[in-house]
Amino acid sequence: MRGNKYRINTQEVAAEYQELAALMNWADSLYLPRIFKKAFTLEQAGIALEFTISPEEIASTLGISPEEVESSAQQHQVEAIAVKLGLEKETVEQHIRYMFELGYAFPTRKGWRWARDVMQMRDSQTNTKYDEQLGDEYFDLWKAFERVEMYPAASPLTTGAADEIEPSFRIIPSRKSLEGAADIIPEESVEQILKRAATIAVLHCPCKRLVRDRDPDMLTEVCIVCDRVAEHNIRRGTARIVSLDEALAIHDAATDAGLVCMPQSTEAWPKNVCHCHRSCCGVLTPA
Repeated sequence: MRGNKYRINTQEVAAEYQELAALMNWADSLYLPRIFKKAFTLEQAGIALEFTISPEEIASTLGISPEEVESSAQQHQVEAIAVKLGLEKETVEQHIRYMFELGYAFPTRKGWRWARDVMQMRDSQTNTKYDEQLGDEYFDLWKAFERVEMYPAASPLTTGAADEIEPSFRIIPSRKSLEGAADIIPEESVEQILKRAATIAVLHCPCKRLVRDRDPDMLTEVCIVCDRVAEHNIRRGTARIVSLDEALAIHDAATDAGLVCMPQSTEAWPKNVCHCHRSCCGVLTPA
């Protein structure tokens, strides 16, 4: 694995990065705190740790009522974090914007939140804007975390939970393989799935991005997202809007290249349609 060329420093990293890993239930991870160290300054890590600030603490910090906090949760949360850390509000906003674009901070009605789990965080590694700044070591640490820690911990072979796991993605046929077929189940047709979307966008596949020694000819801008997922990634600057015809052309090119079409299976009409490969896929590789 290419990541082996980087020697992991066994000395303790700053407590803030370890605390962020603990928030993800990975307090003992060797790699995750070092991923955060590559991604964030200590000031940024400190802001992320304050995402857990309660509405009551926000109200107390700003001297306002809980009702006022609720009326503009994100704004008041940012103001309270700035006060607690002795920073300018604009500085906190800039740092949160960076974390949002990078795929670690998520806006909610109750304020900014850290990723709910490592898979949400991993699948949000779609922004090419900061690649040069982060460097290959950042991606190699992610790959090492996946292969050494995350995949074994989630594998039904090691957890004994094979009968309990409901797959988050499913495989469907390529569009070309269905040409001329009759009685096609709509949910098995990528064209029918995408026709139901009001907004379609495409972004770079996080699975492929985290494997830097992948086949250089492998297509990477092949993750198709719809509606609310598309709009979220457009706001992050990681996706571009495409038409239905453009999306289908991306699907055709991906499946022609041997990539597997896998829509999300947690919704009847999925908002994510991935095209991935066994060498890097977060679903296929562990299997």
